[in-house]
Amino acid sequence: MSTPRSTGSTQQIQQELKEQTLEENQIDFVQPPAETIAKLNHALKDEKKDIVRYSKLYLKEKFNIEVKRGGIVRVKNDRNSFDLYMVCPGITLGEGGYGKVKLMQNIENPNDTLVLKVLNTKYMQDANIARQFRNEARNLEKMGRGKSTILSKERTENEKIKPEKLYLVQKFIPGEKLHFYLKNKKPELAELLDIALQTMQCAQELHQNNIIHRDIKIENFIYNPNIKKLTIVDFGITQEPNTPRNIEKTAPDKAYGSRGHIAPEIYSGENYTEKSDIYSLGKSIK
Repeated sequence: MSTPRSTGSTQQIQQELKEQTLEENQIDFVQPPAETIAKLNHALKDEKKDIVRYSKLYLKEKFNIEVKRGGIVRVKNDRNSFDLYMVCPGITLGEGGYGKVKLMQNIENPNDTLVLKVLNTKYMQDANIARQFRNEARNLEKMGRGKSTILSKERTENEKIKPEKLYLVQKFIPGEKLHFYLKNKKPELAELLDIALQTMQCAQELHQNNIIHRDIKIENFIYNPNIKKLTIVDFGITQEPNTPRNIEKTAPDKAYGSRGHIAPEIYSGENYTEKSDIYSLGKSIK
């Protein structure tokens, strides 16, 4: 197993905001009563922002609507309408100094589960961190997994409007980290070959969408053994092909990626390319 190479605050935020894995049957969701759902849909229908989070106290004081702690998140959907999600209380998929990763479920369709990443307000002033956060959302959206990153206001009690935050909304991927599955389950050769093939298909899909991952390793794959499905994750340091380097030569402690997986040419100052990802992939499945 490789040890992540430090690349400064930008990669640290991705490490801290990286979501944990969770099986679908671990989610204990109680759907609100139909009357509450109707009240929420009516009360929040005229909101202008694409993504807004409403606190429990705000909904109680403003509309006399009772919801669980964690509140409600209104997300604009592909039908030019909106869906309402309840933040699952007691389930934090990731947490660090830079923010939190929460699980939320559609109040009308519990099978529609999303992940909400919230960047701590004080780090929005760091242009590099904010850029990487938006970049992750943009590439997730390319892959059909994310809604977008939105500068959004959070409505709280007493009509207070908190400072704008960066929210990232993405699909929830059930399963477990691939390296844990391989270590604990020790699958047969046929399944191992299928997993190896899927890692290559994941890389191919990235490159077809003009995305270079820059940190391919088995720790960045989620595997769902129930449906034999592999998914690549952690888009925090992805980039588009032919993105120019800002430095002539990359020192070993400044390269993006993980020790033992970074292509040798990166340390000579060359651009990250699809070939860099293929090198990392080969080191992962050898």
